[in-house]
Formats: sequence, C-alpha cells, structure tokens
Amino acid sequence: MNYYLLLMVTVYCLIVVPIGSDYFYLPRAVFLTLLSIAAGVSYFKENGLTSVKKYPSLLVFLLLVLISCLLGMDPVNSWFGYERCSGLSTYLFCTILFMIAAQDRQHQNSILKYAVYTGMIVSALAILQWFDINLVPHEPDRDGMISYSTMANPNFLASYTVFLLPATMLWWLQHHQRIWLVAAAILFAALLASLTRGAWLAFGFMGLYLLLQVIDGKYTLKDFSALLIILFAVFLLLAPTRGGLIVSRVISIPGQVEAGVKLDGDAGSGRIYIWKESLKLFTQNWAFGIGPENLKYANIEPVKGIYADKAHNIFIEILVTMGIFAFIAFIVFLARVIKIPENGDEQVIFLMITTYLVQGFFNIDVIMVMPLFWIIMGFSVGNKLWASPPKECV
Repeated sequence: MNYYLLLMVTVYCLIVVPIGSDYFYLPRAVFLTLLSIAAGVSYFKENGLTSVKKYPSLLVFLLLVLISCLLGMDPVNSWFGYERCSGLSTYLFCTILFMIAAQDRQHQNSILKYAVYTGMIVSALAILQWFDINLVPHEPDRDGMISYSTMANPNFLASYTVFLLPATMLWWLQHHQRIWLVAAAILFAALLASLTRGAWLAFGFMGLYLLLQVIDGKYTLKDFSALLIILFAVFLLLAPTRGGLIVSRVISIPGQVEAGVKLDGDAGSGRIYIWKESLKLFTQNWAFGIGPENLKYANIEPVKGIYADKAHNIFIEILVTMGIFAFIAFIVFLARVIKIPENGDEQVIFLMITTYLVQGFFNIDVIMVMPLFWIIMGFSVGNKLWASPPKECV
C-alpha cells in the first residue's frame, strides 16, 4: 500500500494544531507540502521526470495557472493562497498525489476504506458539536459555528462528508455489509449538521443516480429501501434538535432554487450576488484572469456576512481568477479523467468525482478536501490505464 496516500486520507483529515492564530489551514498546508515533496522525490526517482508527459491536459492547465499567477494582481499570494492556503503551490502538490494515485490501482479499495473510517471519526466529532460537545480545539472566531469538526467550516465539512458518502452507500448496495450502512448513517448525520444546502442538493443528485441504478436492475430495491429508511431515521432523530434548524433549512430549499433561477442576488445566502459580481471581473480579465486566490482584492461588497474572497463556485472561481484558457483546459482535464464505470469499484470512483463537482457548484475548493479529490481523480485515471494503457493518459 502507498503510505503517502494512506496518510493523506487518514492523518491529514484529522490535523488540528492549537498553536498560533490558525489551527486548521496552515498546519494542513505544512503537512501537505512536506508529504508531497517526499512523495514526489520517491515517485520521480522511480518513474523519471518524463513520466509527466502522460498527462498533457493537466500540464497545459498547470502552465496556464502559472501564467495567470505571474500576470495576476498578487503573484506571491497566488502561489501560497493566503489565508486558505489553496494557491498554485497546492495545485502542484495535489498533482503529485494525483500521479501517485494513478499508478496504484491495486490498493484503491483499501485506501478508500481507511478514508471512510477516518470520515466516521470526523463526522462523529461534528455530531458531538451539534449537541454542544466540542472536542476540537478552535480559534475564538469559530465560537459562532455549530458543526465543523476538523474541517474548519461547516461548508467544508459538508464537502468532505458528501464526497465520501457515495463509497459507503454503494458498498452497502454491492456487498450488503452493515458496517457501510452504519458509516453512511454517521456521515449523513454530519452532512445534515453542516446545514449546507448546496451539499444537500449534491446528495440529492447522488440519490437520484442510485435510484436509476436500482431501476436498471443493478441493485435491489430491498437494499436501497433499507438505506433510505436508515437515512430517514437519522433525519427524524436530528430534525427536532436545535430548534428545528435542519427542517427550516430543508423547507427553504425550493424558495432558494426559485430565487436562484430568477438570478436574485440574495439566493443561496448571497451566492448569486457573488457569482454575478465575480463574472463582471471576467469581462475585464478574460484571458488569464486576475490570478489565483486574488478575488479578495476585487473589493466585492460583502453580502449576508459573506466576505467574497472566493466565488463560492469552483468553476466560476477558475474562470475569473485563471481565465478562459485555464478554464477550458480544466474542463478538458476533467473530461479525460472521468471514466464511465464498467464495474462496482469504478462506479464508486465515478460517483465520488461527480458528486464533488456538483457540490462544487455551490462551494469552494479548500485545502481540507481538495487533495482527497485529486487522489480520487488519480484512481479514476489508474482505472483507465489498467483498462487500456495509452501513451498519453490525461
């Protein structure tokens, strides 16, 4: 088993260091940097620098991000991505993990299982926070948050849990082992506790996909019904707590969707407003953008307490901060990464990637979850290589 990947899906997700003013972002950045450099040295020693030629679309994307970084408002900030630590350097470190994952097809399931076990711990901490039992060290400015666990923010907790849920749900349908039903229940409870409607919509997408698989006869209605009953029971248990916050958020979704369709700026807790203001910048900097992580310099007026240092949409974020060429390169990269599943294992990878992209339409890439997503994309590419080894993979 590749222990670099194992450390990333386990220890990395639990890192909280109560030193200084940043307990969450910087400690992850330091861990990611050191581990990726060590992993990169090992990888290139074995495969050589020319091995990157297998990923031309990825290299084009990274080159365009570098150009955007150099031409942007603040190249130094674009490299480090202060304070969320998600600049160009993070993309490069994620690329190393991606390439390592692409050549380790043998241990995909084992690594994913450890990721889910860790996700259960992270989710349990979030559930405890929901009931005012906070075991996670945190800075004073997080006192107003409810459930964020080791992910620093409820939205990031939602990205993390909804990303892992496809594995638990599909493993239950495929293998009928109760541990995955329990895991799905715990992760779903944390997802509800995050109060993040965008991630809930992504969960709805996931559920619809699984329903279609059941209708197609790939999984039994009995197992799918058992899954729905357990998840509904979790919802019923949490619904009356904290004054019915979860229920009120669920009830608000239809109205928010309708407002979003009408492009009402207040929709999605002000996200539509941020999207529109961000896209205004694109017309002025369409080629190479304003530089990664530089949206905070655009001085978009805060709305509903949201400070617009991110577009709150990973696609708009790339388009505005990196430009049209990088955006097209990223879409091409994704298209070449995603593999239409031919078996149960590939279906898990496929649904994890697509669910992450759906939730990313309402959320941001953060250092807490982004490296995990790139590892799973690497697994998808590894499945492609295994099926028919091409000279150029991605």
